[in-house]
Amino acid sequence: MFESIVLPPRNPAEVPDAVTWSSVQMNLTKLPNDYKAFIQLYGTGCIDAFIWIYNPASKNPNLNLEQQVVSQKTTLKEVNESEVETFIPLFPSPHGVLPFGITDNGDVLFWETYRNPNSWTVAVLAARSSPLLRFDMNMTSFLAGVCDGSIICEAFPKDFPSLKPHFAAC
Repeated sequence: MFESIVLPPRNPAEVPDAVTWSSVQMNLTKLPNDYKAFIQLYGTGCIDAFIWIYNPASKNPNLNLEQQVVSQKTTLKEVNESEVETFIPLFPSPHGVLPFGITDNGDVLFWETYRNPNSWTVAVLAARSSPLLRFDMNMTSFLAGVCDGSIICEAFPKDFPSLKPHFAAC
């Protein structure tokens, strides 16, 4: 579905191999099938010069899934300690959040985790706001909806997406 809205690159960068996926599952957790299929098809890169999806094979620490899980967990602990009214459960707590991407504005895209990774839904934490914006769908459905304009995420700027969203491998 997403690939009909945003074409994948001809030569995706840093596509994970079976060893990388196995390592992620052992070190972190089992991940949703739509995410793994997305990374296999798109690799490392940026959606419409705005959304970056973390990739376990990325050599860039700012885009590496496992490194960003650690980094974002530290950041969220600080948010939880400073916010009196808002508490964001952290993975691996039940319904805890696990980051899968970031925007150029610093908004973080998360999965809200449940038992079955294929039932995880999306939450967005705006860069300058603490309540999570929740979307009851998987990652690729969220990305497709945002890119075709059928889903509005209040955290994202009004000029996103462009009229013809694209993916740039890096």
